[in-house]
Amino acid sequence: MDNMAIEEAVETARQIRSGAVDVLADQNQLRAKVRHNGRIGLHLTGDGSSNCEIVGSPDRLPAKNFDATDIELSPTATRQVAVAAGIPIPYWKRCEDSDPQMLVDHVNHWLPQSASRRMVRMATSFYGTRGGTQYGPQYCRAFLSDKYMPVDSADILDQIWRNLHDRSDDSTPWRVHIDEDGLNFSSHHDLLTREVKESQSKVGDIMHGGIRVLNSEVGTGKLVAQLCLYRLVCLNGMTMPIKLGGYARRHIGLSSAQALDELNTAVDAILNGGQFNVAMERIANAVETKMAKDWIAKLVKDSSLSEAEESALLENYGAEENQNLWGASNSITALAHRTNSVGRKTELETLGGNLLTSPAFRYLRAA
Repeated sequence: MDNMAIEEAVETARQIRSGAVDVLADQNQLRAKVRHNGRIGLHLTGDGSSNCEIVGSPDRLPAKNFDATDIELSPTATRQVAVAAGIPIPYWKRCEDSDPQMLVDHVNHWLPQSASRRMVRMATSFYGTRGGTQYGPQYCRAFLSDKYMPVDSADILDQIWRNLHDRSDDSTPWRVHIDEDGLNFSSHHDLLTREVKESQSKVGDIMHGGIRVLNSEVGTGKLVAQLCLYRLVCLNGMTMPIKLGGYARRHIGLSSAQALDELNTAVDAILNGGQFNVAMERIANAVETKMAKDWIAKLVKDSSLSEAEESALLENYGAEENQNLWGASNSITALAHRTNSVGRKTELETLGGNLLTSPAFRYLRAA
């Protein structure tokens, strides 16, 4: 995950926000077109004032290079347009590779069949190469329902920074990844610290607590705040399930101001330590819980672990001093510690926390 200075992350988030334009348009006012590279783009038939409506606060006016007649689709927006038009993704890709004009004809036939309005989320100034695709100065990053309520990552990050700055010093470890799609933030500090115990004996394993906040700006996830745990001996991290007391809210049915207020309350609740105490009790129990002999094979079968991850997991668990539930959970989070993928790191840290706390994984424990 990007070890970006918090000030730099806040500035990056503000740059993304300053280059964002949201437009509401009826589906029958949208037209697909073939771009020079063979990919499919969109054309908004309105000029931003008559058939289409630019939404947002007065300080979020369109960038000077805003042009509603030439919008390239990001991979996320491509999937969302395909779903809206009822076109299977494999068929979309096949047409785009071999006959893009046929795909355009399909999109232009099926999109107008619905009178529903769409929020077209565009980026107009923060751009570059993403996912192997070179984007120009304007592209559609999301194609969403008009009920979607955007919550800017810039506002979230700014609020988290203020909240944590009052509680800690400049040495607080931050991990931040932010781009036009959303935010993945985590932090830990010595406000929440405890040594792991086995019965009445300490085992010398120091844990720090902290928070993880996730936000999607393109409709691929909820606004989430969760307790994180960090094992100081190796800096492996794990994320505790929402049901332990975290916060998750869809970007529908609330205003941005309401979402920020709720998020702030959730972060306060996590940092007040109650959830951390519960998590440490679970860890104490995990130290004394034995695993089934074939737990790794069963976990691999029921999860998305790759062959390489399975091999590494076997090695990690074999190297653990205590082969118990606590060691099993840390064997998984060690996989996360070694990956460079932000998304995969988050998934593995979540899996480690779920293995530790979720009843759904009890079948992996020794009878």
